[in-house]
Amino acid sequence: MHTLILGGDSFIGRHLAAYLEDTGHTAMRTSRRSDTSGVLHCDVTSEDSVRNALADSKPDVIFQLAGTSAYQDALTHYRVHSLAAANLLAASAELQEQPALLFAGSAAEYGEAPPEHLPLSESYPCKPTGAYGAAKYAQTLSV
Repeated sequence: MHTLILGGDSFIGRHLAAYLEDTGHTAMRTSRRSDTSGVLHCDVTSEDSVRNALADSKPDVIFQLAGTSAYQDALTHYRVHSLAAANLLAASAELQEQPALLFAGSAAEYGEAPPEHLPLSESYPCKPTGAYGAAKYAQTLSV
């Protein structure tokens, strides 16, 4: 199986790639930094950049792990999470073979939850309280 990991230079992305390769799959990793050796450059906020990454990797499965940390401004959160989802959906729809897509969510999408509701289930209502959670929730709603 050929995989593409957007945000593949992240902690989770590096470990996912190692696991996939250890189990006999190929893992093409991307990063927004262009100076990372062995990693394909991809800016998920650019539809052309995402389209090029998909064309170069021809993936069967795409893992969307690219994101921001909780310490960014609201516009950056929106651009990276919401535009990444839109760009990935648009670029993958153009492919002759449709890859499976996996978008990583976040507990921040749920906001604050009273202790009696923990652990949360996926059916718990999303009420993000910050820009990061709202951007991740917007990404989830778009897919």
